[in-house]
Amino acid sequence: MKQFFFIVLCFILLPITTRVQAEEQLYYMHQKTGTEQLLQQYITSILKKTGNLADTLDHIYMNFIPPMGCPRCEGILIQYNRMLQEKNPDNHLIINVILYEKEKAVPEYIRRQNFPGDVVFVDTTQQFYQIFQVNNGRVYVPYLAKISLKQGRTVTAISVL
Repeated sequence: MKQFFFIVLCFILLPITTRVQAEEQLYYMHQKTGTEQLLQQYITSILKKTGNLADTLDHIYMNFIPPMGCPRCEGILIQYNRMLQEKNPDNHLIINVILYEKEKAVPEYIRRQNFPGDVVFVDTTQQFYQIFQVNNGRVYVPYLAKISLKQGRTVTAISVL
């Protein structure tokens, strides 16, 4: 009986402590509760605008990038994408989402950075902030995320810094 209560207690405390640990990091991002369908719509709209289909993929990789928010971090992101492409070239989709309100200012930045991946998308809608919460209220550093497209859930998300 004691083991049963211990196991139940662990399942109750684990999500709480995981979130507390994330919130103690310098930068964190997590998906807001109840935004699964909104995340699926967000990804689907990106894929439609760029002419990509991901019907056969369960997981996709998304990088959320504020232009020049952390130039050194962008180098890590580029290496991460290259490594991911080399290790698993046929079974992934990498979407680089540039979070910036002024779409006309971004093309030169994208050309210069040449982010590896399958899709580069400029998000001027601020829809990111309806789906995700970041501890500073705004994205200052790039985030890497693995997302279950079918469930509309973030599997994991970390800041590059």
